[in-house]
Amino acid sequence: MLKPLTGKRYSHTENSASFVTEIRTVEIDNEDILVSYDVKDLFTSIPLDITYSLIVDTLSKDSLLKDRTKLNPIHLTQLVKFCMKEGNFFHWKGTFFSQKRGAPMGSPLSPIVAEIFMEHLEEKAFPSGIAEYNLKLFKRYVDDIFAIVKKGHEDELLNHLNSLFPHDIEFTIEKE
Repeated sequence: MLKPLTGKRYSHTENSASFVTEIRTVEIDNEDILVSYDVKDLFTSIPLDITYSLIVDTLSKDSLLKDRTKLNPIHLTQLVKFCMKEGNFFHWKGTFFSQKRGAPMGSPLSPIVAEIFMEHLEEKAFPSGIAEYNLKLFKRYVDDIFAIVKKGHEDELLNHLNSLFPHDIEFTIEKE
């Protein structure tokens, strides 16, 4: 129900083969730097309450939802909540534990929930597009981001990304 709603952003990369095809056409200047950003512990850091609201909003805007199900956006989101809460137990050294934060590790629903949140994060980060942040390219696969940035602006972008959800999401950086 949720998967058809994701992956439509310019930054979305389906796999490594499509990524290679996309970056082949980009010209890299001497003042550019290749940078990768990564979300530290993405699944356990996802703010689920925000994400549940995003799911309701996204489903409400889906004109084809009625073709896929008779359930409305609220009911579907309640099912997602149930799966996130009930699917967050794990067994380690003979004891069961419950994950307290974020999306459950190993749940087939967690990558889709993460994608919905990350697309929202991008919209919040770049409301006017990527050019205003000295970016030539910004491609993302789940929480792995590849960017071509003007030299000297890579830490500025890191600080900007880390300011979006400061209590939940933390980005790290690797410079090429």
